[in-house]
Amino acid sequence: MNRSTASTFAIASLALAMGCTSSASMGAPDLADPPPDMADPGYPEGPYGTTVGSTIANYTFQGYFAPTDTSGLSRDKAVGEVTLDMLRKSGQKVAMIQLAAFW
Repeated sequence: MNRSTASTFAIASLALAMGCTSSASMGAPDLADPPPDMADPGYPEGPYGTTVGSTIANYTFQGYFAPTDTSGLSRDKAVGEVTLDMLRKSGQKVAMIQLAAFW
C-alpha cells in the first residue's frame, strides 16, 4: 500500500467513524428540566414596598426591552410588554426605567 492510498484510507476511516458517532457524544443539548434547586424560583414574593430595602412589585410596562444593546435607537425596536421580572432575569446589575407621557 503506498503512502497516498494509506492516507486516503485513514481519512475515509475517520470520516466513517465520526458519522457513526451518536449525537449524545457530539454535544447535543440536555433538554431535561433542571433539578429543583437550580430552577428559577420566580419573582420574589411580597410584601412589596417602596422604601429602601423593600421589594418592588412586578410592574408591567409597555416599552422597549434590550438588556444587552449598547448602541442604537429605541425606535428601531418593537414596543412590547416589559416586566420587572424580565429585568431581574436579564442578569444586569442596574436598570433604567424612564416613564414619560404627553397629553
